[in-house]
Amino acid sequence: MRAYIQHRLEVAGSADREIFAAETFAEIFRYTGGVPRLVNTLCDTAMIAAYSNDRDHVTLADIHSASEELRWVDFATRTASMRGKIEAKTPAGIAATAAAAAAAAVAPNITLEGTGPILGRVLVSTEGRTVRELPLHVGRVIVGRTNDNDLQIDSRFVSRHHCQLIVSAQACVIEDLNSTNGIYVKSKRVRRQHLNDGDVVVIGKHELIYMDERARIGRGHFADAHAEPRPDEDA
Repeated sequence: MRAYIQHRLEVAGSADREIFAAETFAEIFRYTGGVPRLVNTLCDTAMIAAYSNDRDHVTLADIHSASEELRWVDFATRTASMRGKIEAKTPAGIAATAAAAAAAAVAPNITLEGTGPILGRVLVSTEGRTVRELPLHVGRVIVGRTNDNDLQIDSRFVSRHHCQLIVSAQACVIEDLNSTNGIYVKSKRVRRQHLNDGDVVVIGKHELIYMDERARIGRGHFADAHAEPRPDEDA
């Protein structure tokens, strides 16, 4: 994919100039899956974002700005959603849907963790760069240093099981799990904190940036994560 982008730039007259920062290519692949049509769209939009910010090269911030403008989620999520809709039309899928409906009739107040709509996202950032993004469903996300956590942050400043995010249909709460170094919101150490859209939680050398998908959809910043892809997004 990187060679494809470089070729397109050379054809356009870039010569030996480095238009895209090296760290942008992995993020471009995450949003496009390497599909040429999607790569073209995202790169064009990112270059416009860079130009608008008076830069002669494209940064990670421009890629994120472009993906937000296009209202894209990552490629794996989009394809999984499409695959799920196709499988739902098979006999096995129809049977599974019927079983789920029957279970809901028996216990209508039970919601499975990790299922349902994406209510928010957590961006993990360190040294000014985003290293991971995690979608949030109803349920609980454990954050810690070891690989048995839902969200692993491999840092000596992070406890084995450091904190947890509790996500409900109405709100998201972060709670310290008796960690050594604690969690901080707005420079204040907290034990338990309700999170608002844009809140930054500091854990050692890392930051957790909370994005409330419901609030952003309400302001028109994000499209429904389960919306059908646009015609020009088809592979």
